[in-house]
Amino acid sequence: MLRQSLALLILLTAACTDPDGDDGSTSEATAADESGGGVDVPTGQAALSPWLMAENYAGWAAESAVHAATGTSPHGMVRTFFDDVLVASFEAGNTEHTVGSASVKELYDAGGTRVGWAVMVKTAAGTDASNWYWYLESNGSASTDANGAGLCEGCHAPGVDRVLTPYPLQ
Repeated sequence: MLRQSLALLILLTAACTDPDGDDGSTSEATAADESGGGVDVPTGQAALSPWLMAENYAGWAAESAVHAATGTSPHGMVRTFFDDVLVASFEAGNTEHTVGSASVKELYDAGGTRVGWAVMVKTAAGTDASNWYWYLESNGSASTDANGAGLCEGCHAPGVDRVLTPYPLQ
């Protein structure tokens, strides 16, 4: 009986082991994790849209009120939020933001109703536009959902590593 139990245990252990030596745990070590920052904001519409609707960014540093967008921004009325990684990057005086830096800009119509979001997430080291993930959703439809989006780059290029919102947030 002991011999059968031992054989069954060995058989089950072998069946549950990945031949590549993976123990089945999910460790997603990325360049972001190795650089000291982590990308906590999901990228891709399927994950990001519900994350935004749940207002998972609401506890971040934020502008005090909704206001008219500045400069040549096409975003109308806005309120911007910075994650802790982006705040720390600005506080350190970085001209290249830390991987994992993220900004969520709430978009509002003239009546003060939130109608969407503009999101940017630093996904890789470097100062090229392709190192940023860009997302724009308005009235339930995403028009931008990509790294290095040219439409966003056209306006954001002069920012501090593409971030145009002044820091500290007003």
